[in-house]
Amino acid sequence: MRKYLPFPALFLLFLYPHTARAADNRVYLVSQYDFGAKTGFYLDFENSSPGQEPESLSNLHLILGVADGKSWKFLSTPVVWKYGHDYTATGTISNDNARLTLDGKTLATEPAGFKPDNTALVVNDYPGWAQAPAEYLLALKSVEVTDEGRRTEDGGEGTRRGARGAGSGSRFGKGPGDRSKTEDGGGRRKTVSAAGRLHIVFPAPPPIQVRLFGGIDTRRYESWRVSPGQTLTIQVKFRLDPRLADLRALSPFIDRYGQSIEANWPEKVHTDADLKAAAQQEAKMLKTMPPSPDYDPFGGYKRAGWKGKATGFYSTAQHNGRWWLISPLGNPTFYVGIDTAPALTWESTPVTGREFLFASLPPRTGPTAAAWSQNPWGTDPGTMSVAFRSMNMLHKYGPNWQNVEKALTVRRLRSWGFSGLGKWSDALPGVPYLPVLSTSGVPKIARHADIFDPAVRAVFREALRKQIEPRLKDPYVVGWSIGNEYDEIITPDEVHAILKKPASVPAKQALVDYAIDHVYGGDVAKAAQAAGVTADTRAALYAAPITLPAAAIESVRRFYEDRYYDFLYRTVKGIDPNHLYLGFWISYGWWVNENDWLIIGRHCDVIGYDRYAYTFGDPDFDRLTKESAKPILCGEFSFPPGYHAQRGFGFYPSSAPDEAESATDYTRWMEAAAANPYCVGTCWFQYRDEPLTGRGPGHGPELVLGEHYAFGLVDEADRPKWNLIQPVRRANLHAAAERMK
Repeated sequence: MRKYLPFPALFLLFLYPHTARAADNRVYLVSQYDFGAKTGFYLDFENSSPGQEPESLSNLHLILGVADGKSWKFLSTPVVWKYGHDYTATGTISNDNARLTLDGKTLATEPAGFKPDNTALVVNDYPGWAQAPAEYLLALKSVEVTDEGRRTEDGGEGTRRGARGAGSGSRFGKGPGDRSKTEDGGGRRKTVSAAGRLHIVFPAPPPIQVRLFGGIDTRRYESWRVSPGQTLTIQVKFRLDPRLADLRALSPFIDRYGQSIEANWPEKVHTDADLKAAAQQEAKMLKTMPPSPDYDPFGGYKRAGWKGKATGFYSTAQHNGRWWLISPLGNPTFYVGIDTAPALTWESTPVTGREFLFASLPPRTGPTAAAWSQNPWGTDPGTMSVAFRSMNMLHKYGPNWQNVEKALTVRRLRSWGFSGLGKWSDALPGVPYLPVLSTSGVPKIARHADIFDPAVRAVFREALRKQIEPRLKDPYVVGWSIGNEYDEIITPDEVHAILKKPASVPAKQALVDYAIDHVYGGDVAKAAQAAGVTADTRAALYAAPITLPAAAIESVRRFYEDRYYDFLYRTVKGIDPNHLYLGFWISYGWWVNENDWLIIGRHCDVIGYDRYAYTFGDPDFDRLTKESAKPILCGEFSFPPGYHAQRGFGFYPSSAPDEAESATDYTRWMEAAAANPYCVGTCWFQYRDEPLTGRGPGHGPELVLGEHYAFGLVDEADRPKWNLIQPVRRANLHAAAERMK
């Protein structure tokens, strides 16, 4: 359920021109580059003040980076910045020269070659690894990128797609086209594209009470390409404002509905009557979205023209070179799920130590007691949290709100074309779901259990049995999984830790035996020498605190991981041979190395994985799935709208700027997933938006604690996002038919 960058942040440090430090703050105003390949350009703000926080305006540097395929050149000079001044920064890059100007005055000029890069052009990008607090805020007014070489290439018509993607429509329904001028919100935002010109006008920044939430209006243009050998001009108009950080003086921030008080948008809730009106509107909308008769109750496609074996449980089969889930009724299934539903009281936001942020909090007793929870993460004893969603549903549906919402969730899923629920969801009657089994209560030797210890194996098996047995005959369980993402990766650090344990630890004996037999050819003395100890017997080596070289640790790590995953698979299948086993939702790219994918692939029926990225796959992903030769099911993907930083929500690495672009991304992802021969389904993260002040954990006076992204198809007021849901429904209902082609 925790979400991270699609690739490790540490890896990013090797891609950027300067070593990031703990006190780095950076904004890429306009960028299109591959630092390692020495191609492309960027215009950015950088601030590095080790030991100083927040970052000072006096230490802010404007930098133009230009690469020629062999090396980088960086243009910059000190600037005395002023608050409230409207600046214009311009970078001009030709085939043999680069120049950086500010308000028409040249800051730096350098002889420089230029080799364009073919990645997406990104505007207003805030890398998560360089976001130390600063004493200022950046307000972008406009960005214009002009490529003189493109003016004669295609007759003045360019390719534009809001925030990303090629965007010329979709097989799943009409999508936003190219070659357009767009506006939303009464002209608040404009993007104009011609062959040689991309012009973006940003909305005026919202009040400081909204800006302090850290929302970002990042834009991506996948199809923008710079012409080699021509002049490129990047012009950015901006203002710098002081960051007013006295939260108590600016409070309250949050209204009784969980919204930003100072943010404004047409659909904002102002009264309980607005909630009830939304319920009436939804009832009308759902009548126009009847469940499709083409699918069985398990998401099986009844018009496929062929059937698999009806086992009463989900199974897998290949047909015409494609993997499919087979529903309990025997129909081929491309599973489309949604995570974390119905989420009646989860996720909540911590209140303890920051009560002043909220204009109104409900009583802790009586009808609103369900909105409150204590220490929901188990990490902050005494911390109280509140779920505004619970209060909103109480006001909307009355005292029976929980039952009303559960029934409504079922109706929504069927109307919106979902097969069922995904991870982290509550069981609902007649709805397929993907339960995640817990390892709570199982003793750990490091990060994981000592599965070489018979006593630990017995405890582990019993913990799983208690969770599985009540649902042994449940046909709506798609498959079991254990744990989640990086938590289930065996790391080198825990192997190091185990090798320093006492001789009596079974895991240490097993790992030492493997090292002797498979790394050092059965030679105890050789293994001891590599470990830096004196030992001539296995028993002596067991007793020694061992430190092996990195290559040996990696080999031992893979052995431990292979045995661990094998134990989980055999244990689950021993308890329940009928249901599928989906592994642990390995997060693509967030691992020790790709062998983690290959190892789990050997020990599951379907590889359950998570991937937060703008593309469904890439060459390495395709290679791994082909090598594993197993069906795959994506348990989490998402393109949460950032609302152009106007509502305070965070901007996730796979965010879209608004709901329209989120819908386009969803459609494109589903199209690619349905076409992939190994993919048997996908699950959107998640059903509801996260709280604006963060879902925690934590406590204290910070404005945001934990994640605060607008992941949901439903907002905190339990209102469906119709602009997003309607195209999502089309994509869902077309996926199985498209997979048949």
